[in-house]
Amino acid sequence: MLQKLNRLRGTIRDRVTRLNKAAESYEPPATPEESEIILNQKLQNVLELKAQMKKLLADYLDLPESINLEEPLEVIYTMEEEIEDLQVKFKILLTKYCKAPNADNVPMTVHKPNLKIPDLPLPEFTGKYEEYESFKTQFMSIIGNNESLNDNQKCCYLKASLKGDAKLIESTQDTFQSSLSALDARYQNKRAVIDTLIKNVLSVGKANDSPRQIRNLVDIIKRNLRALENLKLSRNNLSDALLVHILEGKIDSESQKLFQMENKSSEILSLDCFLNFIEDRARILEGISQNCTTTVNSNSNKQFVKPKQNFSHPKSLIVNSHNKSKKCVLQNCDESHPLYRCSKFKSFKLSDRIDCVQRNKQCKKCLSFHPNTNCKSKYNCFMCGDSHNSLLHDDSKINNKNNCREEENTPLCASPHSSTTQVKQTATSFCCSTFLNRKSILLCTARVFIRNKENKFVPVRAILDSASEINIISSDCANFLGLKKEKLFLPVSGFVVQLKMLAER
Repeated sequence: MLQKLNRLRGTIRDRVTRLNKAAESYEPPATPEESEIILNQKLQNVLELKAQMKKLLADYLDLPESINLEEPLEVIYTMEEEIEDLQVKFKILLTKYCKAPNADNVPMTVHKPNLKIPDLPLPEFTGKYEEYESFKTQFMSIIGNNESLNDNQKCCYLKASLKGDAKLIESTQDTFQSSLSALDARYQNKRAVIDTLIKNVLSVGKANDSPRQIRNLVDIIKRNLRALENLKLSRNNLSDALLVHILEGKIDSESQKLFQMENKSSEILSLDCFLNFIEDRARILEGISQNCTTTVNSNSNKQFVKPKQNFSHPKSLIVNSHNKSKKCVLQNCDESHPLYRCSKFKSFKLSDRIDCVQRNKQCKKCLSFHPNTNCKSKYNCFMCGDSHNSLLHDDSKINNKNNCREEENTPLCASPHSSTTQVKQTATSFCCSTFLNRKSILLCTARVFIRNKENKFVPVRAILDSASEINIISSDCANFLGLKKEKLFLPVSGFVVQLKMLAER
């Protein structure tokens, strides 16, 4: 037995010696691929020798203790070290003469942020034929093909996804496959789906010159046509001509005119050409709308400041009243009119007027029979802006100068500058209040768009006067708009109580 192990040891040593010589005298071949094959084979032989040495050492240790094993074991330990050195040599040669690992092929560890993805909601089906295929595809990808769910769980998810008429469908068995088959039998009706899609195209609502309505029309047409193409129904020249003719009647007349002007060819127009036109039309209308909004907003806060007048003669403010005639509250007045039109009330001193209003429990703002807190009038005092009628204005509270006016306690009718002017209009009355011009009056201005004779909107400047009873336009503006004019004589009372005649309207 010992002799057999010694012969095996000698054989292994010879192989180690030959491999060591091959490593020291290694000549690389022409290509790195060949070198890699050779060196890997040599390295495999070294690993086999290493395994044989371990088995040989175990066999020596199984011999009887009477046999002296000191010399054989010393040789085996030396050979194991040589084999390990030989293994290192071939690994060095393999690294030196073979291709380095490609960086692109080395798997890289990508550290992705730990984000919590929101729960995926279940698709819902309400019983519309045209929506069933889309619902089934989504449901099967999320629930139906999920192997971690059993049949009962899939059936519960399917019933939870059904809404409306689809929820009432019954199956032969209370299983997932039976319920899905019942849905297929009911809603996989190609003819019904096609009829619904065609109806959606033909019954699309009319779109005015609104960008939102135009885009909604385009979306409905494209969505239903795409669904028809998925059902293997292709478009052709006849279908395009019919759809263009039908859809052209769904847009406003101005868009129809522009479409005809842009496409002057006698050839049949395609549906894509029509859809591209109305999409461009929507973009243009949206741009115009944004520009107009920006222009109006930039000028909305501007105000027109009326030039300060240096003359001291009084003004008459005219307020329109549409209230029905009522009997005057004054005991010595038998006429039927509101209190603010009563000439006797105006002849009172300021203190008497205030006392009369308080005694009759009238509103101090509009002189009607309701509390001040319930007054809906939006007009305040024309002289100080406080919440009371101009006939109850006390100038001494806002002017403490020595030359304070004495007219406050004198009758209004006693002023030589008082006047009342009535314009002959049906069911319209006027109340006048006189005061001296001591302040500038601010009138709001606005930039408005008016339709001219060509039916186009053009911008003009307007002055907004809440006390005005009529609308007046200048001759230059009327000529600019190209409006027709006719002769008309109408008396008009202004702030200075002077009658003027309008020559045209």
